[in-house]
Amino acid sequence: MIEKIPQLLLFGLPLAVAGQNIVATICLVVMSVAALRTPKLSRYATSVYYAGIALAIFLAWASLATMLAPDHGAQIAEYLIGYLPLLLLPLLAPLVIATSQNTLNKSTSMLFGVSVCWGIVSFSQGLYGWHLAGTTMEFGFKRAQGLYSHPLSFAYVLILVWPIVLTLWKNDRRSYLRTAAVVGILVSLWTSESRVAQVIALAQAIVIGAMLFDARAKKILIVAMVVVAGFTAFTDNSVRRKFLNTTSGPEDHHTQYADDRLAFWAANWELVKDRPVLGNGVHISESMLDIAYAKIGLAQFHKKYMSHNTYLQFWVETGAVGLLIVLFWLAICLWQVVQLRSIPLGAAWAGLLIGGFSQNVFQDSVVRYGIMLVLIYQSLALANLQTSK
Repeated sequence: MIEKIPQLLLFGLPLAVAGQNIVATICLVVMSVAALRTPKLSRYATSVYYAGIALAIFLAWASLATMLAPDHGAQIAEYLIGYLPLLLLPLLAPLVIATSQNTLNKSTSMLFGVSVCWGIVSFSQGLYGWHLAGTTMEFGFKRAQGLYSHPLSFAYVLILVWPIVLTLWKNDRRSYLRTAAVVGILVSLWTSESRVAQVIALAQAIVIGAMLFDARAKKILIVAMVVVAGFTAFTDNSVRRKFLNTTSGPEDHHTQYADDRLAFWAANWELVKDRPVLGNGVHISESMLDIAYAKIGLAQFHKKYMSHNTYLQFWVETGAVGLLIVLFWLAICLWQVVQLRSIPLGAAWAGLLIGGFSQNVFQDSVVRYGIMLVLIYQSLALANLQTSK
């Protein structure tokens, strides 16, 4: 069973939150039992151990900040359970999973299969406008979101996977499965209609191409970029319309601010000013948001959202203390990438962290699942690197 864990975790990636929770719970139980019954397979890399400690400290602080908040009323247990797989699975992985070339081959094949399935689902969603709402299928919304609840959740998972799939394609360009996986991710990004994710994915492709591709692969990448850019710029399509509406149309322009996201930031900044050090606790209530938006003159605004900014959201919920702990944890995760000298992992993290300025990526359960998979891979790779020394 243990040797199937990497493939099972990847199988859970395209599933909705409920499916991912089931997969993560099964893997957590199996790996915990295996860790208790069998001797360690490898030693921890120090950075993996420190990352676990940092995240545990953050969760303890988030719990305390929520209990101290005057209007907390939140179910902190639900919050902690949502973060447990992210904390525990990267710590357990190097103890029980023996990586081999066979395991790596099966895992990469699973990743390619997921990418192809995403492309097929996204194309059909863009064409017919269907999506799942719980257990029912609804129509009329032609933005791809896979099996997730929102297109932006889908888009930010894609920018985690995209540089890895693109790099693996470079290693075997003649593979039909790998080529189909690249096309699947591109179709998914296109039909998700997330402008930020599309720009980030383009930047990731440029970095990967410039640093890792040979001359022939670079030519293929450049031709593909020119074709996609030309199609976007000179045909009537949803991506072009969305970009034009961003600069000169009604898209996200419903307040006195240049963009609605700036209104989200301004309102949530009011919450930061109320409790800048300790924070307001997790799961900000609608009444708190109503008061915050009223302070900036938007009492009647129809989109009283949370911050749409990962770092600001951590500040709002857990204060400056919580934000600093999260930044320290992220610094350790990035140091792991430096230790592995992995350009695709660096591009994935950079895309996610940059995208975090326009979306609550770490607060999104399905994106957090993707981050968990990246951290599990880093944990295993660092364990192998340490064993080989």
